[in-house]
Amino acid sequence: MPSLASRRSYFSKEDFKYQRLHFQNTYLSLGGSLMGSLHFLKYSTCSADDGYIEEASNFKCVQTLEGHIGLINSVTISKDENTIVSGSRDDKIKVWKKDGDTFKCVQTLKGHEGSVRSVAISKDGNTIVSGSSDSTIKVWKKDGDTFKWVQTLGVHTHWFWGEPINSVAISKDGNTIVSGSWDDKIKVWKKDGDTFKCVQTLVGHAGSIYSVAISKDDNTIVSGSDDKKIKVWKKDGDTFTYVQTLEGHAGSIWTVAISEDGNTIVSGSWDENIKVWKKYGDTFKCVQTLEGHADWIWSVAISKDGNTIVSGSWDKNIKVWKKDGDTFKWVQTLEGHTMYVNSVAISKDGNTIISGSSDKNIKVWKK
Repeated sequence: MPSLASRRSYFSKEDFKYQRLHFQNTYLSLGGSLMGSLHFLKYSTCSADDGYIEEASNFKCVQTLEGHIGLINSVTISKDENTIVSGSRDDKIKVWKKDGDTFKCVQTLKGHEGSVRSVAISKDGNTIVSGSSDSTIKVWKKDGDTFKWVQTLGVHTHWFWGEPINSVAISKDGNTIVSGSWDDKIKVWKKDGDTFKCVQTLVGHAGSIYSVAISKDDNTIVSGSDDKKIKVWKKDGDTFTYVQTLEGHAGSIWTVAISEDGNTIVSGSWDENIKVWKKYGDTFKCVQTLEGHADWIWSVAISKDGNTIVSGSWDKNIKVWKKDGDTFKWVQTLEGHTMYVNSVAISKDGNTIISGSSDKNIKVWKK
């Protein structure tokens, strides 16, 4: 085990090449050159070569948002579709407001001392939550036309040091925050008066938590981990209880999303595949594997109506998948980013896609 000092230095590099070092059975040099090939089991019911739907493939890039000086780790869009929030390796969060037909940066939120790895915004657009490699979660509240820092939530820890926060999510009512970290744990934070307090730590994964999501009714938490598993946690009274482990991916789970009705889970993995899991009774079952990306899946999002899935990959592309009957079919590949696509989000009406990339840019795609 590395010393405390060396481990802190190791985490502070914040390069995705470093993430590759953590991936089991993948051999990469510190310079990022491939030393071994990755071979994953392919099992699919749909690929980007099948079922093309012409009439649905009409997203176009309408704007590129520039301003961050580091790669974009995370993007999200408010329910009213008037606010985009982005988190970057430059340690900053930017707030972009709609002005006519375009978005403009109206505020830069500073305070984290490490890469901002995840951002989320509440349904009412009044609360932003951010998770960082500095091991902290910050809460920002709207005060007039601007956001102000109101609280820093205690760190996830492993042994004696803090671990990077990989993912944060906030409930529809803004009263519950969920966070996932390199400490293999998920924390649930509940609002108590004007502040949030940790009320529960969910333990069960055997690897770092890369992604968390919470359902619209606040009753289901989904987590994806380096252990190649997805776990489902259900609310039981005032606490969440583990109910199911979803297995099938051949690589670490980097991203998960859950539909608003809580009946569909979407997962993306380093095995280059996306899986769709449907609820039958009290359990979820894998009903489809979507293939088409040529590299790791870094981010997935699902529209409010559950009919559109968007995926972002290290192949620099975004793919759009539309529901056709009981299955999803590939309809469009969005090209334009010059480096890895690390994060995607989709608007409530399904007509706007936001993407963030290692090229330091955010793109807005309109239908």
